[in-house]
Amino acid sequence: MNEKKLIPLAPILVESTRSIGYTFESALADIIDNSLSVNATIIEVEYGSKAANAYLCVVDNGAGMDKEELRAAMRYGSRSSLEARNSVDLGRFGLGMKTATMSQCRELTVVSKKDGKLSAAVWDLDYVIERSDWVIKEFSEAEINNLGIPALEGLKKFDSGTLVMWRKFDKLERSAKDFNGSFLDKVNSARDHVALVFHRYISGDGFSVPIKIYFNREPVAARDPFLTAHPGTQPLEERTIRIDESEILVKPYILPYISKINEKHLSYLGQKEDLKKNQGFYLYRNKRLIVWGTWFGLHRQYELEKLTRIRVDIPSELDSLWSIDIKKSTAILPDKIKKNLIEIIANSVPKSKSELTYKGRKTSNSGIKTAWYEVENRGTFQYKISRDTALFKLVESHIDGSGLKYMEAFLRDLEDQLPYIPVYKNIAESKVYDETPQISEDEILLLAESNIEMLVSSGFSESDAVAMISNEYTYSRYPSVIAALKERLK
Repeated sequence: MNEKKLIPLAPILVESTRSIGYTFESALADIIDNSLSVNATIIEVEYGSKAANAYLCVVDNGAGMDKEELRAAMRYGSRSSLEARNSVDLGRFGLGMKTATMSQCRELTVVSKKDGKLSAAVWDLDYVIERSDWVIKEFSEAEINNLGIPALEGLKKFDSGTLVMWRKFDKLERSAKDFNGSFLDKVNSARDHVALVFHRYISGDGFSVPIKIYFNREPVAARDPFLTAHPGTQPLEERTIRIDESEILVKPYILPYISKINEKHLSYLGQKEDLKKNQGFYLYRNKRLIVWGTWFGLHRQYELEKLTRIRVDIPSELDSLWSIDIKKSTAILPDKIKKNLIEIIANSVPKSKSELTYKGRKTSNSGIKTAWYEVENRGTFQYKISRDTALFKLVESHIDGSGLKYMEAFLRDLEDQLPYIPVYKNIAESKVYDETPQISEDEILLLAESNIEMLVSSGFSESDAVAMISNEYTYSRYPSVIAALKERLK
């Protein structure tokens, strides 16, 4: 038997790895992963969009690397995916920095500072093709200062840290009609992506120091997809799923009804029409968001369940079990925990239905009498006007026998013309209807007093009459009127 080394041809393999499937934002997130893995607390993204000199730099204040450590980091496959990682290490295959960069541009420059010394190395795809070999360029500290790196001074201000720079955006140059505009659009999308993917780092969720991320000196605010700070969000019980020695933490949240969410909080969720498609599981690896807005095939997306979001936290040692890819943007649900998650879905989604069914009110208020009620018959449904409300009985008491016949015909005509399809269309598009009461407080007070008078004449006590109308939806929307009536009883 003979042995023969077959070393991959550098130009061909490097070009091939450029098509792994990174988007601009997922590639940038991969670079930020490296900064967080070396305990950086400040990450500054700096960029310039002029086509001939466009660049993007990521500078951090992490541990930094000396010359040998930098050389190892520049090697393709610098660490095994089977190697145990610590709780803050967001790496996976030891390929991210190289493959993420080359998916977007042709030149990767890395400058690192450690023990007061600067080291630099460059992967230049054109140079690799020219040499037809796995060759990087290395530079002395004196040479580094003459490379014209825009964000170099930002690195020098830190005691230690690393600068990663992208240049030669050949793919965008070929595809964009307006390079400057397209480049800035990609950076803006990346900013939103970073705000979501690293929102727990930015908000300091369980970290001793919140991470500060800047884009051209503008701080990035966390985009919490669960609105945990909103008083209307309902956090449900956290569950623990054990796999061997590892733990998966699962915590469902029910978002507030859309009319209860202001513009600031809505910006964290995307657009109103995104609510439905973003329901489901949010998978985190070491608190870094990997996949979101999916039920992993365990459930369908329904309109009435769009407020359900379930956070799933997994440790890095379960990467292979979840088949997390090199881009850290896809995952496959392990068979062994499907049953657990199905049970959690079953316990969570009914609460989203309740939140939507009761128009954002707490489900404990569902006993309030409303003007409409639902009639089901063999899989079909209709809505009917209730003839049992206090206000209806008050109107009825003021109409004679012949008038009641015409009023009943009018109400049935209203029921037949209820615009189901337009209402469903507006709800599906997450349009918010106007819940503002259309009757003034003075008018509602007169109606309430008339209702109470009628009930008292029918044999009820005044206190019972007030209690009865307080449970009517018509009057319950006017708490000041109810309070005034109760005060009179005293």
